[in-house]
Amino acid sequence: MSYPAEFHFRIIVEVESSVVTALTALLAAYRVTAPLTASRVSSAGRYHAYSVSVEIRSQAELCAFDAAVKQVPGVRMLL
Repeated sequence: MSYPAEFHFRIIVEVESSVVTALTALLAAYRVTAPLTASRVSSAGRYHAYSVSVEIRSQAELCAFDAAVKQVPGVRMLL
């Protein structure tokens, strides 16, 4: 894989407005190529899926991004 590269992520979160605020703040440190956008709600309405695209410059930055997103309270999964 060559860097920089654009990665498209799907973030599954519990239904909480503070999650979106925290993710938006986290994304400010990265080069976002497509903004955080709500994409789906689970059938039971407990989870929301969001999409975002980010330009990542190295494998280390990808690992750091992954770890940072997963530490946000309410994030259940990063795909």
